[in-house]
This record gives sequence, structure tokens and C-alpha cells, in this order.
Amino acid sequence: AIAWQSSRRITGKSDGDTITTWEDETVNNNDVTQGTSGKRPLYKTGIFTGGSGGSMPSVRFDGTDDALQKTTVSNGPTGDTDVAMFLVGIPIAQSNAKTVLQYGESAGDKSMHFIYRSGNSAWNLDVFGQTAQNSFGATSTGTKYIMRGIYDSATDDRKTYKNGALQNTHNRPLNFGNAEYDVGAFVSQSLYANWDIGDVGIIP
Repeated sequence: AIAWQSSRRITGKSDGDTITTWEDETVNNNDVTQGTSGKRPLYKTGIFTGGSGGSMPSVRFDGTDDALQKTTVSNGPTGDTDVAMFLVGIPIAQSNAKTVLQYGESAGDKSMHFIYRSGNSAWNLDVFGQTAQNSFGATSTGTKYIMRGIYDSATDDRKTYKNGALQNTHNRPLNFGNAEYDVGAFVSQSLYANWDIGDVGIIP
């Protein structure tokens, strides 16, 4: 993995504490951070519950201005190369133009992001500067989802998966720029999402 943040690995926090840095669990040290105190997400306990009765905390983003970011990703994928992004989380609110995960450069065909679009009432895998979207299918607030967005450079296909099932495929080549990796938002575009997030990351 290029980056992997997991709420289960956070230590030293109590319910309601703010998160300044969410550490990367890979060797790349792609920690995501927030230097402004009022824009930090919260650590929330007992959000994700398991069938065995266990529970897992979340990092909660408020949908207004909360975000964690790595401005330049160590060993980040660039050019026309395979990229997969993943997210385990719960949408708290769903409204137009809210981005929950983003990687790449804010230029045409150089980034992918998970964004909600009111036009199809769904979260989508978008590419900056493109109008076509890959839907993750219907989602409900308060429900946990495992989402993966994949770009296959050999076929130029990008695919969306929700809870392990393929949802959509779209064909168009990409050319990634190694710039911002944003969790809870697309910071340069001021698109903020209201989610509880458990795991998130980038896989080459």
C-alpha cells in the first residue's frame, strides 16, 4: 500500500478528542494532518460494531471544513498507472458536491475522488475535469460501506465496488499527478464530507 489510515490503530485518544495527525500504517509515512484546530475531525468511539459484539472507533468529519491532508505523497503513483483507493465508512449526511476521499493533482485527468452527486443520488468515482462518473450505487446514511475505486492502466477502465460487488465500469485513460491526498474532503476544491471513517488508503 502507498497509504493506509485505520481508526483501530489510533492510540491515546478519548471520545470527542480532535485528530491532528492520522498516522500512515505503511512504511511510506504518508500521515495526513490538519494544522488548523477548528478544521480537525473528531475521534469517536463505538461507531463500528461487529457481529461478535466488539466495536471500532471512527474519525468523524463534519462536512463543513474538517479535512486531513498529505500535500505530496511519498512513493505516490504518477502517470498512466494502476491505482486503487479504498474506504470503510458510514455516511452521516449525503448532499451534492461532497468529497470524502481524493488523490492526485487538481488538473484534467490527473486525480480520482469519491464524490456525492445529486444528479444520480449516489456517491461516485470522479476524475477531475471529466463529466462522466462511476456510481457506487444507492447508499443510506447511518450504514457502513466498504468502497473501492480502481483504475486499470492496461485497459483504461475505472471500476467501482461496494461491499465487494462491482457497481460500474467506465473507460477513459488517466494521467495521475502526485499532489494532494485528502481524507474527508477535496481540500483545493473546498468539498467537505460528513462521514465516519474507519479505514482509508491508496494501493498501487
